[in-house]
Amino acid sequence: MTGSKGDISDKLTARLQRALDRSEAVRITRGIPVADVLEGYLIASSAKWTLLASLADDFTIDGHIAMRTRHIHRVQRHPKHEVATRLLTQRGQWPPSTLNPMPPLNGTGPLLQGLAAQVPTLSVFVETDDPEVCFIGVPVDWTDRAMWLDEISPKATWDDTMSKWRYRDITRVDVGGRYEAALFEATGPPPTR
Repeated sequence: MTGSKGDISDKLTARLQRALDRSEAVRITRGIPVADVLEGYLIASSAKWTLLASLADDFTIDGHIAMRTRHIHRVQRHPKHEVATRLLTQRGQWPPSTLNPMPPLNGTGPLLQGLAAQVPTLSVFVETDDPEVCFIGVPVDWTDRAMWLDEISPKATWDDTMSKWRYRDITRVDVGGRYEAALFEATGPPPTR
């Protein structure tokens, strides 16, 4: 994961590996201004993408987050690691589930297609353009460089048009969370276009 501009340091690579090996709850800070601090358990990491089982504020697992590895700035052990792990064990959520099959983490297109094969919706973030919004929807078409998303509005209705997202602009993708599931349930299947 090191060697060229934009790659992460050996120290950070070692910290990611240690968190994976120890199954630690972590806090991940990324080098994108105003981007969320992400909390959870590392599931897998590559030079391109890192996968996290998302830890919600109520100490439950709430889906998965894929983030660009090059944006990771700091990996810290979660200050409530022991409490989180104990509660997850008591609730039957330990260890956090992995995606099955594990999506490929070495390319954005294959990652997105692997995630879309397992869940009905993707939450797509383009945080270097706007870290405060995400776009939730169902992928409907793919090319080597982009995907088209049939988007769900925050009012749980299908937008009239599909949006195109270039892989290089996508910084984070969330899947399997309660919010996305509830939004999709309220909206129903996408219209035939």
